[in-house]
Amino acid sequence: MRRRAAWLLGILMLASLLSGCRGEPSPEDSSVSSRPSANASSAAGTTTAVTVSGAATGTTTVSAPESALPPQTLERTVTPETAAVYGRTGRKNDCLLLEWSGSGFAVRVTVSVVEIRLRAAVKEEEQPPYIRIWVDGEEREYRPVSGSVSLRFRLGKGEHLIRLIRLSEPLTVAPVEVISLRLEGDDHMPPALLEPPVPSSRRIEFIGDSLTCGFGITGRPYAVTGEPGRFLTKEEDVTKTYAGVTAAYFQADARYTAASGTGVCNNHPDTATELRIPQLFALASPAAGTKWDPSLWQPQVVVINAGTNDYRGNTTPDELHTGVMALLEKVRRAYPEAAIIWMYGMMNDKLEESLEKGIQDYNAAWGDRVYYLPVESIDGVEEQGALGHPNAAAHKERAEPLIRLISWLTGWDEAKD
Repeated sequence: MRRRAAWLLGILMLASLLSGCRGEPSPEDSSVSSRPSANASSAAGTTTAVTVSGAATGTTTVSAPESALPPQTLERTVTPETAAVYGRTGRKNDCLLLEWSGSGFAVRVTVSVVEIRLRAAVKEEEQPPYIRIWVDGEEREYRPVSGSVSLRFRLGKGEHLIRLIRLSEPLTVAPVEVISLRLEGDDHMPPALLEPPVPSSRRIEFIGDSLTCGFGITGRPYAVTGEPGRFLTKEEDVTKTYAGVTAAYFQADARYTAASGTGVCNNHPDTATELRIPQLFALASPAAGTKWDPSLWQPQVVVINAGTNDYRGNTTPDELHTGVMALLEKVRRAYPEAAIIWMYGMMNDKLEESLEKGIQDYNAAWGDRVYYLPVESIDGVEEQGALGHPNAAAHKERAEPLIRLISWLTGWDEAKD
């Protein structure tokens, strides 16, 4: 009898232990590893494994819905080590500073959500800098930045390429501070900042004025609106200019060292800055006043589109002749191997004779070969944007001879995706 009783007691204890492995862990003897409880296993949808450990039972695996997983986050600043950085840039309080037209960055990430935190101290309500953002080559955002802005993008699984470009010019428009990138994921897709994309090996620098910035390019002329025009950043877009079109054609890493109203010797009388093109060329960050180090980035091609504002600035032919030669010397010292093109005439050609002679005399004096590219001035309302500046269609047309010349000089063909 005692043996039978002991045998029955053993059977009952074993049954109790087996039932404990399949049941819920008690609060006293179990812990869940910072994940949902096993009660979630009855929910519908995609599931993921959750480990539940119990003091008496060992370990078992149950299922929890993917949506219940707590997010994982990763926050990083944008630096040349974490991103491909475009254009001349500065830094402020460890933030990337975007001032020049076309400056920006690109990152490769694996995330479910990305948040881009930006800031711009806008002085005038109608003058905020504008940006455009692409995700995997598709435009996802076009907007101004005023004050502190956080932009969130929900992405699918896998690797993604995010690119942000400033569309507005420097000096009279506030810099954009890139505060940080916040990446969100989960256990299925932990957030990660991958090796930065490699910029194109084709490099072009465009030096100029409002024509290179894209002033008024999406605006409309007075003859159409009946209203006097004014400078609006929402009507400016460097990607639609002759320079942006040319860079896109070759898929080149382009830099746009330009500001509206600036001249070689004298600025347009309505220009807010006293800095002229030769002085701007020497700067990396106008806001910070830091100098540009040309050894950091050497272009194969430099395009100068300048001289238009010198006419309104009352520059004499002799002054422009001397100024052209001095600017070319400065550019050549910075970029000893680059092909240099001087493009002129989109809005007027009043000083063409002295400008072209300055190029010829520079070539003769230094044994160099700078190429002069005259283009037709815009003609008629159909080619005008705001305040007498060319519209996008006119820019695209003037880009064609420039593209042909660059292709001839470099052997570059149209780049295909």
